[in-house]
Amino acid sequence: MEAWQAVFRNLYTGFLLRDFAGKIVPGVCLLFSISSLYYQPKRILEFLTKDLPTFTLIFVAGFAWTLTLGTQSLAEAAGLWRYFPDGQTFDQNTLQIDDFQSKASEDQKQQYERFVVIKEACGNLFVAGLLSAPAWLLVFLRHKSHSSGRQRKFISAENIKKTSLVLGAFYILIVMGGLHLMHQQHVHRQAQYAHDLSEKRKKEPDAKDGTVDVLSTPDGGELSLDGQYVGNTPSELKLKPGEHTLIVKTSGYMDWSHVVFVQGLSKVKIIATMERTRSKAP
Repeated sequence: MEAWQAVFRNLYTGFLLRDFAGKIVPGVCLLFSISSLYYQPKRILEFLTKDLPTFTLIFVAGFAWTLTLGTQSLAEAAGLWRYFPDGQTFDQNTLQIDDFQSKASEDQKQQYERFVVIKEACGNLFVAGLLSAPAWLLVFLRHKSHSSGRQRKFISAENIKKTSLVLGAFYILIVMGGLHLMHQQHVHRQAQYAHDLSEKRKKEPDAKDGTVDVLSTPDGGELSLDGQYVGNTPSELKLKPGEHTLIVKTSGYMDWSHVVFVQGLSKVKIIATMERTRSKAP
């Protein structure tokens, strides 16, 4: 039962809210506005209300999602859309989120996801509306020129057509530029996030690791773990659960070897008693 509840929560917050409401809906709105530059809005609506193949619906939804991703990136660069509050870097925000996710209850996580969705949906719809305004202005002028029967020079059909082509090219540049910027940003963020997480794990060993204290008589032996040199005795090792092979070498003494089985959260103390190398008889 709990597994199905987790699946439902992921679908609800991950897809239905964040992806659908936050990206697909704004993308479809902008895509409809751009299409209206070249086709009558009524014809577009008639096409959308037909029984479209599933593949077509998936393609349109994916294209709309990508469209929003590109415009969101440029809007962020222009200060119209924000991932996090002013004065806070991406790395600081990511660390805060990770800390929150590790300590929050399921209800608190659900509430947090709602905040994220509201932020993304409202921000992306605002950007989509802002970019759609020139397109709908041209649609209005085109309708005005057709309905009045009189064409003024600046709103002639030829000028509206040329402007539509220029505006369409502008939209393409906006989206492509935004996607390229998003790519560049995430190359840095991905690398920085992986680095920060690695450093954090080095400072805070996995809670499931076991601790093995290795001592030897005499001290100062060369200690190897699973065939790799890890230092000299005495030494404290944080090891993953399972079997590990310890080897201690000291000049003038026979090599000492021991297989230890580590359990999660366990703490073991091992003393390697070295035996002197027997000298050969003359």
